Amino acid sequence: MKKRGADFQKTIDALLAERGERQRAEEALRISEQRLQDILDNTTAVVFVKDLELRYILVNREYERRHQVQREKIRGKSDFDLHPHDVAELVRANDRQVIEAGAPVQFEESVPMAEGERQYVVVKFLLRDRAGKPYAVCGIATDITELKRSEELQVRRARQAALRADIHGAFCRGAESTLQTMLQRCAEAIVRHLGGVSARLWTLNDRQSALELQASAGPENRLDGEPLSVDEITPSYVRAPVSQLRTGPIAEEGNPQLIEVLLNDDRSDHLKPKGQQGASYPLLVEGRSLGLLELFARESLGQDTLEALEVVADGVAQGIERKRGEEKLARLNRTLQTLYQCNQALVRASEEYELLHSVCRILVEVGGLRMAWVGYREFNEDKTVRPVAQAGYEAGYLARINITWGDTDNGRGPTGTAIRTATTCWTSDNQTDPNLGPWRAEDLSHGYASSISLPLTSNGHAFGALSLHAEEPDAFTESAIEQYTDLANNLAYGVMAIRHARNANRQSVKFANSMRRWRSA
Repeated sequence: MKKRGADFQKTIDALLAERGERQRAEEALRISEQRLQDILDNTTAVVFVKDLELRYILVNREYERRHQVQREKIRGKSDFDLHPHDVAELVRANDRQVIEAGAPVQFEESVPMAEGERQYVVVKFLLRDRAGKPYAVCGIATDITELKRSEELQVRRARQAALRADIHGAFCRGAESTLQTMLQRCAEAIVRHLGGVSARLWTLNDRQSALELQASAGPENRLDGEPLSVDEITPSYVRAPVSQLRTGPIAEEGNPQLIEVLLNDDRSDHLKPKGQQGASYPLLVEGRSLGLLELFARESLGQDTLEALEVVADGVAQGIERKRGEEKLARLNRTLQTLYQCNQALVRASEEYELLHSVCRILVEVGGLRMAWVGYREFNEDKTVRPVAQAGYEAGYLARINITWGDTDNGRGPTGTAIRTATTCWTSDNQTDPNLGPWRAEDLSHGYASSISLPLTSNGHAFGALSLHAEEPDAFTESAIEQYTDLANNLAYGVMAIRHARNANRQSVKFANSMRRWRSA
């Protein structure tokens, strides 16, 4: 009996010991699980566990905070219950890739949140039991949204800095580069750094209320899809009244607000292919509008691109203003030098036609004009204008134009009008001037883009005209017209002075001959 009682006691003690050991093990496991949960809940990473059916088993506190969901309510649900379909499809595809690979895989995933889309680097791996059999997929996600934004910001800043440098460089190529060439480099830089299918730069012609296309670049910068080079830019293609362009008011009014223009309706002008989207921004200097910058793309332009365009528009406008100032100063210096040399020719001249040829030559060689000529009126039935001197590129022009000074179609051009009315007459653009019809084809084929005729007068009547032709439209500004008018008046005075001197000399010779005959008688 004693032995039986002792064995029973040993059994009780063993059971109690085993129970205590089990309780200690359970407590240790509970503490371990709590520590694991504490680690998961205090990490800044997003942690989740899904079973092999890709339903949630466990998420940490950061997951709850990010997705604004309680772990009890997410347990047993799939990503299709939590995210938009396209996001859930991508996440599930990544999970399946991990299951199939049987090894850890790293992904970048974009997940929509209440505060906006977030970017994550996610490492996903399988959880296995003691036998090595997988039973769950675990993921640890690190938020890299701010890092991505910082990298994108650096890229944008670098891109904008490179663009600004190219724009600055385009306007620092020296006086030999024309404004059109500089703007073409700017347009190419805009497309290169900002993308898009085409970029265009227009300048505003205030006197004609028209926009003139100076530069065009990009893979789809004209209607036929072929690139448009600077050499192909002609007046017929590039000039359009402001009222006919959808973006015209932006340039004319100088509205500094950047707007987006949809090009899918009938109001789109012919230079903008439909089906594209673009941004137009005025080129402003101290509130004055110089023109318009346009960028077109197949997709919506991002905010960073629009911000870059605003900066670029300011740089281009400053460059245009500076280049125009340099050109104006160069023209003034050239005009002053031209007038000086013409006046020297007037002082030295002793023969009428020598004087006329000298002045025409100086106007071309020093003044940079395409052609200069002098015509005298004839008192015949047709009232023709007879060319008496010329210099520059003429190539048979004067023999074919058939100008009169009568009030007929052939007499209403600049030269005929100047002689008939004794007033200065000019054309700003030979392509469009309505009074230039009979000679338009000849003028354009010879490269005469604008013209001016100044009357050579004596006693209030014109005996001829000095006619000048320039290669560019609007070449004869108000100040240039005043200076050329003074030159024409001086030339007319010089011609009349030579004639008077010649007549006086003839009278002297006639008088001397008369005296000799009288003495001999």
